[in-house]
Formats: sequence, C-alpha cells, structure tokens
Amino acid sequence: MRKPFGTQYKKEPIAVFGCSYAYGYKLKDEQSFGYKLSEYTKRPVYNRAYSGLSIQHSYTNLKEKIFIRKFLSPNTLFLFISKGIFQDVIVKNETGL
Repeated sequence: MRKPFGTQYKKEPIAVFGCSYAYGYKLKDEQSFGYKLSEYTKRPVYNRAYSGLSIQHSYTNLKEKIFIRKFLSPNTLFLFISKGIFQDVIVKNETGL
C-alpha cells in the first residue's frame, strides 16, 4: 500500500484497489497510477493496492469497511484494477475482437 497522494486537494477522494499493476510495483511514487490520477483529477487518491494480491483480496479489504469509515466519504469513487484487465485489452486489440 502506498501513501496517499494529493491530500492537499479538498475534492472527494478516489480509492484504488488491485494488484501490483494498481500498486505500481517497481515504480517511483511519481510514476505510479495513483499519483498521476491525483495530479490529473486534483483529488486525493488512496492507493490500497498490494503487490501479489488478487482483486478478491482487494474486495475483502473494502468489505471490512474499516478503511471506508476512517478515510472516505460516501461519494468516494472506488477503482479496482488488476493485471487481467490489461491482458484482456491486449488480447482483444491483437486479435481484433
């Protein structure tokens, strides 16, 4: 899990869940998806992704609601990103589907 980005912004936050793709494994903070998303949207981004965990683990983390009650409002946008999404896009583009 990375530190939150864009905490200086006062808009509703975005929470990112997923695997190492969402986390930004082997990337510097400034290269990560969460950082770039915060800069683009001018919103705080909480990256709750973990390297080596699946989307199911991310969903379980969200279901526990501890994170939601502590950090986020009901209007928060939740993004679930996994390696499979990128693989699906690549396969569809290469095969023309």
